[in-house]
Amino acid sequence: MKEHSFFSVFATLKKKEVQDFTSFLKNNYSTKRYKKARRLLERILLNPSGTPGELFRLKPQSQEYKSLSYQLSDLYRVLQEYLIWKELQYDHRKRNLLFLDILKKRHLSTVFLQILDRLDKHFDKNAVPTLWDYIDKLKLTHYRYYSTTVNKLQKDSAELIKRIMSTLDIFYFLSKKKYGAEFISRMRSLKNEGSEILLLDAIEKNWLKIEKQTDLARQYHHLFYLVRDKQENSFQYLKSLLFEHKIQDPEEGLIVLLYLINYIATKTQESQLKRHQIIFDLYRVGIQQKLLIQDGHFPSDSFCNIVNLGCEHKDYRWVENFISQWERYLVASEREGIGKLCWARLSFEKSDFKRTIELLEGLELSNTLLIVHHKSMLIRSFYEQDGYSETMIDTCNAFSMQVRRAKDISPNLMAACNNFAKLVKHLTNERNSKDKLLTYREKYKNLICDAWILEKIEGRPN
Repeated sequence: MKEHSFFSVFATLKKKEVQDFTSFLKNNYSTKRYKKARRLLERILLNPSGTPGELFRLKPQSQEYKSLSYQLSDLYRVLQEYLIWKELQYDHRKRNLLFLDILKKRHLSTVFLQILDRLDKHFDKNAVPTLWDYIDKLKLTHYRYYSTTVNKLQKDSAELIKRIMSTLDIFYFLSKKKYGAEFISRMRSLKNEGSEILLLDAIEKNWLKIEKQTDLARQYHHLFYLVRDKQENSFQYLKSLLFEHKIQDPEEGLIVLLYLINYIATKTQESQLKRHQIIFDLYRVGIQQKLLIQDGHFPSDSFCNIVNLGCEHKDYRWVENFISQWERYLVASEREGIGKLCWARLSFEKSDFKRTIELLEGLELSNTLLIVHHKSMLIRSFYEQDGYSETMIDTCNAFSMQVRRAKDISPNLMAACNNFAKLVKHLTNERNSKDKLLTYREKYKNLICDAWILEKIEGRPN
């Protein structure tokens, strides 16, 4: 019973939502059966862990256990009702579409057509921003065609059929573009040489006709060719849409943003500095338009990437403001660790190595890539700060052991981390000349933090 879906869903509620849910249960479910469910909710809210601990200590065969099981199921049913009510409360179109279905089943044709007209005007007034809006639009046209009493061979009906076919063409065209791009992208990330099952003839069919009807079609068209053929003109077109706030739906905006970043990251003919500057600019637009916030949280990998890029371009004031403003949007379980890591990166770049050490010592992280970032920065800070030689050697040894034991690290990255630890220990030996250290660097080749290593070697006298 610990795995009951109620607890997973309930854990996602914010404080205000918990209060609203409690009021929803109290005001709408007053029978004796639901009074028991309300008492169970009170016990759950009193429990710091969010679960009624006493429930799980009962024997499954006992009557009380069964009774609590029923109450929990009732509570879960009400929670579902609350979330559906909340969703419909703020979504005018969803609410009217549902009401339209209800009216149709009750054969209330006059009111049905009034709502239908209202929704039609809504679609005509607003540009259709997402793929799924075409499904709703198709449904409305279908209802109008089959729910009117006019002769199906009259001119008005012929226009309706034309609208249905046109909407259907656009939906299938957009779907093939969107999922075709996604399929190719995933296939290439897995280095799968299988055929591109995309029905290209169908994708290109009626392109010119559809292109004139919707901006979304042009967006997917360029997204498809950006992924498949890495066309620069498609990159520039999508970038202009993003920078000029022309992508209305946040989910679509995030898809475009991530594809643009991936395109630039793999554009090896550009210098790393130029690529990183473009990616940094893209991330800043994503932040400005709040595209990176997913389910109320800022993804930790994107958060760290942005801090690293900002530090690389020495835009320290911007990075400081970014961390201060967005740190609270990190997932609660990661917030302290990711926050300290990012503040440490900023301190390191500003040469405040003492502060960097204070932030990083004792920090526990679970993600292997973040651990590599954490330990390598701590080791470099120990090297830069006087009085930490022995601690640095111990940390190098512990770091090498940690990456060797990691189960989710690639052999290439493991070797680069071990070589970094070896070279740092060579750096601490003052008898090693510059030429000897350069020989070690050439021998190891595969290194993390290679630019920093080279800087320290170049500063060593022969």
